[in-house]
Amino acid sequence: MSLTTRMVVAAGVTAALIFAKTRFDNGDHEFDFDSDNSGHRTTEWTWQGEVPAGQWARIRNLNGAIKVESAPGDELRVVAIKRWNRGNPDHVRIVTNKRDSDGDVTICALWGRGARCAEDGYKSRNKRSMWGKMFGGKSDVSVLFKVAVPRGVKLDATTVNGEITILDVGEAVRASTVNGAIKAMTARGPLDASTVNGSITARVDSLVGDAGVTLSTVNGSVTAELPDQINAVIDLSTVNGKFWTNYPVNASSEKHQRRLHATLGNGGPELKLSTVNGSVTLKKMVVNHHRTVVTQEQNQTVVRVQKVVNP
Repeated sequence: MSLTTRMVVAAGVTAALIFAKTRFDNGDHEFDFDSDNSGHRTTEWTWQGEVPAGQWARIRNLNGAIKVESAPGDELRVVAIKRWNRGNPDHVRIVTNKRDSDGDVTICALWGRGARCAEDGYKSRNKRSMWGKMFGGKSDVSVLFKVAVPRGVKLDATTVNGEITILDVGEAVRASTVNGAIKAMTARGPLDASTVNGSITARVDSLVGDAGVTLSTVNGSVTAELPDQINAVIDLSTVNGKFWTNYPVNASSEKHQRRLHATLGNGGPELKLSTVNGSVTLKKMVVNHHRTVVTQEQNQTVVRVQKVVNP
């Protein structure tokens, strides 16, 4: 979906953002992925299966959030939770396509008849029917995806109305929404995240090879946190806002009121952070940072963010 298309969609639909409950225990932050206090009626769909290391898990949604964590085992696990107060949840189908050739998995939430989904996005014989089912006023059905991704599997997650939260994914990540924020913590790049109405916050523990980071929004701030010592080329830009970094920027860098282009260390992958209305921040990872740990406790998936003290 192009930026222009996403902006048109954003202007015509209302965001339906869903947030995870957060609780605190003994100084650790716990994100409870299994709580739902919204008062909506719900029904669940589940899928679990192996995806080979190096292949893609693709999650496609239109109305609802996507929450991703690291799987403790070797299998991809997906739970799709339909939520509604009015309308018919049967009008929303959850479909799975696993390619025999390479093991890639695509899982989609489909609204309306004739809609189908592939790795490159949604297709429908009657687009008016698909969008009408979502935003016609008679139905408020949304879908929350909860995904657990094995460490060696790459992730591609897209939605239209909803935030995307990604915790401790070990391989390449692509994330896109229109109305919603994106929060991502990954072990390494590449990371490509974009939204129209929402801020982006990202932490990347390491840069490997030419795997870069691209974060883009229209209305919202962009913040990226990376290791203290990196070799990279940075490109920070904003139209209505400010940019800031605590990485050393030499005098030969191209620095303008709305853009900063510079080389860090010996150069390397590109770190491109951009917005139209908002600030841009690129900062060094703190020495005592936090690490995400995923555990299974009493049939619940619990994600703890623990402090890591470097020597």
